[in-house]
Amino acid sequence: MTMDRSNRVERGLPALFDELAQARTPDYLEAAIERASARRQRPFWTFPERLLPMEIAITRVPVTRLPWRQLGVVALIALLLATAVALYVGSQTPRLPAPFGPAANGVVALGRQGDLYVVDTRTTAERLVVGGPDTDEWIGFTPDGTRGVFIRWGPDSGAMTAAKVGTVELGREAQPVFVQKDILHGGEPIEVAPNGRDLAFSAFNFGTPDIRISVGALDGSAFHTFQDVPVADYGGLAFLAPDGRELVYVARSVNAHTHDIRALDVATGETRAIVLTALGNDIFGNVSAAPDGKHIAYALKSSTGAVSVHVVGTDGSDDRMVGHAPGATFEAWPQWDPQGRRLLIERDGGDGIVRPVIVDLGGGPDVVVDTTISPNGAGKAWAPDGLSILAQRTTAEDKPLQQELWDARTGRVTTVSWPSTTSPAWQRLAP
Repeated sequence: MTMDRSNRVERGLPALFDELAQARTPDYLEAAIERASARRQRPFWTFPERLLPMEIAITRVPVTRLPWRQLGVVALIALLLATAVALYVGSQTPRLPAPFGPAANGVVALGRQGDLYVVDTRTTAERLVVGGPDTDEWIGFTPDGTRGVFIRWGPDSGAMTAAKVGTVELGREAQPVFVQKDILHGGEPIEVAPNGRDLAFSAFNFGTPDIRISVGALDGSAFHTFQDVPVADYGGLAFLAPDGRELVYVARSVNAHTHDIRALDVATGETRAIVLTALGNDIFGNVSAAPDGKHIAYALKSSTGAVSVHVVGTDGSDDRMVGHAPGATFEAWPQWDPQGRRLLIERDGGDGIVRPVIVDLGGGPDVVVDTTISPNGAGKAWAPDGLSILAQRTTAEDKPLQQELWDARTGRVTTVSWPSTTSPAWQRLAP
């Protein structure tokens, strides 16, 4: 069987070789070419090598790493710049002190020939605030230290010479703004409200013997006189902290012979009693409000003629004598210190000589100031930091003396280094 198959292969090989040698094209080739030509070809732009050199077309694009360190430095610089800008903007907005309590010492008021100046107590440098032909006189500063308060006198009319209250900004050159109401000469008390926008004063009504309390806006936009609130012809006014809604004042008693201490609600006009006096006793001098608004100090004259200092709650409770020295016959004109822990008073220890004394309400020893006060009195103002007192005394002939500084810890007296006989006023700054 095997031999048969071999014989068939040998017989068929010559014919197969002849067929391959002819190289004939297959019958199906033309049909295949026709079918491929009918299909859409790939666009030329999909072959990068036809547009770009091949070494570019096949080169890998490098990936750049983010420079994190450099970005961090840039971010830090941006943060520092933002902080610097914030600090600069903040420095351009002045910080204001609270209307009551301790504060930093600012400038001192100085008047000369009817013009208003301020003086730096450290350098003695002076700066003109209000000048011109008018006659102006310092009253003080607003509690926030931004404005000066003064009175401008009108034409001389003797005892009836009128004046009006004005304020002026201290931080820049500005024209004064006036409360549109005249007051009369006579040392009328003027008190600026804690909000720094309003003031109150008591003065005679024109053409009447009555004294009334008036409250006006410092910008001149509002003014009101409380016609049904009779007050005494002395004693001053004191706004109560912290909102200044109430004014404490000395009023005429219903018995028409003595005086009481009352509070006036400046929003409603209602009044309430704090201290009522009976026949034989009477209120003497001023009232002074504590920085916390919870107590007032005043002087009470007894039926024996002795005058002593008292402290009472603003609700009328806990009335007590304070700071009385054995043998003293006169203790009056109290003024609270900025901390609300001490009172500056005037005392006659029984020898007929009146001296300023600082009384510690906590029981500490008195500080007797090394000077005397004439019957014509003295102007006194606590330094905002409570460490000293600016004072201006007068002689027995009523001649004003050079201003002095009284050390509140030692009682030492130093004449100020700037020439001034102005009534004391000290600007408050943020601590």
